[in-house]
Amino acid sequence: MKIAITGTRGIPNTYGGFEQFAQNLALELYKMGFKVVVYTPSYRSDVADTWENIDIKKIKFCSFFGSVYHFVYDFFSIKNAIKDKNDVILICGYLTTLPAILWFRKHQHKMLVHTDGFEWKRKKWNILIRKIIKYAEKVVVKRNVQLISDHITLQKYYFQKYNRKVHCIAYGCNLNVDFKPISEKYFLVIARNEKENQLQLVIDSFIYLQTEYELWIFTNKSFNIKHTNEKIKVWLNVYNDTYLNNIRLNAQAYIHSYTVGGTNPSLIEAMGHCKLIVAYDNEFHREILGDNALYFKNKYELAQIMKNTQNSDISYREIYRKTVLEKYQWFKIANQYVSIFNTFLR
Repeated sequence: MKIAITGTRGIPNTYGGFEQFAQNLALELYKMGFKVVVYTPSYRSDVADTWENIDIKKIKFCSFFGSVYHFVYDFFSIKNAIKDKNDVILICGYLTTLPAILWFRKHQHKMLVHTDGFEWKRKKWNILIRKIIKYAEKVVVKRNVQLISDHITLQKYYFQKYNRKVHCIAYGCNLNVDFKPISEKYFLVIARNEKENQLQLVIDSFIYLQTEYELWIFTNKSFNIKHTNEKIKVWLNVYNDTYLNNIRLNAQAYIHSYTVGGTNPSLIEAMGHCKLIVAYDNEFHREILGDNALYFKNKYELAQIMKNTQNSDISYREIYRKTVLEKYQWFKIANQYVSIFNTFLR
C-alpha cells in the first residue's frame, strides 16, 4: 500500500500539531511495511529527499501572494499524490486543501481528510475568515470523502450538525523515561503562540501569584509580555522530543490553556511525562483527563491552583502513563489508521 500525507509543512516537525502527527504516523507506517511519502514545501532547505526512510516530496510554488501560497502548495501536493498513484491520500486540514478536494473529485475515494479542531473558533482569524472556514467545513463534510477527527467531541459535533459519521482517532505519544534531574523549580507551558492558547493569561496568573517558582514557556514565536518578570523564561522553536520530555518530567505542573481544538498533541505528550496537568476547563480536556487534573476558567483560579501546588507532592503520573499505554501509543494509533486505509483497497 502506498500512502501519501499532505496538508502539512513537512517533516521533521518544526511547526506544530499536524506536522508532529505526520512525522510519528509516517514512522509507524514505515515500520509496518508500508511505503509512505510526506509532502513538504520546497523552501525547507533542512530536508533531503528522505528522512528516517520516509520519502519526502518537495513541492515548488511561488509564495509571492502571501498566505495564498498554502492553497497552491496543497493543490499541487494532492495533484502529485494522485499522479503518483498512491492508494491513500491522507489530507491534514480542509481549508487550504478544499480547492484540490473539489477539483479532483473523481479521486475522492482515495482521500481521507483530517478535520482538525474547531478552526472557525480560533481567535487569530477575523470574522470574515471564520465564516469562510465554517463554509469550507460545510462543503467538505458533504463531499464523498472519508473524514476523521481526533476527539469524540468533534465526532459528536459532525453527527449532530450534519448527520455525518466521522472516524475518530486521537493523537499519540512516544514515552521517554530517560530522567535527568533539573535543579530549578518551574511550571511549564508548551504551546504555539496563538490567541486561543492563552499564553498571556498564564503569564498574568503567574505574575499575580508572586511565587519563588519559575514559569518556562516553549513556543514558536516571540511575543510582547505585558509585564517584565525575570522568572519567566521563554524558549523558541524547540522540537527535540527527548529534550522536551525531560523538561516535562521535571516540571512541577504542566499548564494546558488551550480553549479550542481536539486531542491536542501537546496534551497527550504531557500525559506521557508530567506528574500534574492543570488544564483550561472545557469538554475537550475533561473527556481526556477526567478527574485526574486540576481545572481553571480564569487567571485567578489558575493563580490559586499554582499557589496550592507549588510545593505539593500531588502526582497523577502513573495514571497518565497507564492511559497513554492503553490508548495513545503511536503504534496503536497507526493500526487504527491502517484499518481505515484498508477500506480504500476494498
